[in-house]
Amino acid sequence: MSTDPKTAKAAPKTEKAKETKAAKPAKAAKASKAPAAKPAKAAKAAPAKHTGAQTPIDPHLVLLHPMVTEKTMRLMDENNSLEFLVRRSASKPQIKSAIEGLFQAQVETVNTRITKDGKRAIVKFGGETSAEDIGMRIGVF
Repeated sequence: MSTDPKTAKAAPKTEKAKETKAAKPAKAAKASKAPAAKPAKAAKAAPAKHTGAQTPIDPHLVLLHPMVTEKTMRLMDENNSLEFLVRRSASKPQIKSAIEGLFQAQVETVNTRITKDGKRAIVKFGGETSAEDIGMRIGVF
């Protein structure tokens, strides 16, 4: 050994480093400690996709009541349509089938919007169906 203090201090570090390297296990040993392979899980069934077909539902549960305002009266005259307050969970096909079932009328389109009062459906009638006639039957006038 040399008498140089820098090299004297460096020598124990290198010996210590050699000891720690020898104490560490090899990478192959770590691989053997890997957890055992898990058994394959059964594939979950895919959720059913929405096909548009709805289960039949009572029309009186879908339609709550007609909305009668100046704007809806104008829509009735100009666009041959009526506005109804409907159940929030009702879909457009359910609303259409409820209107056709209750009033025996042909529905062209159904537009919906959600307001603070609830879900509203604007139903446009097609064919020979008149919104004014239906309005008279349900007592809008």
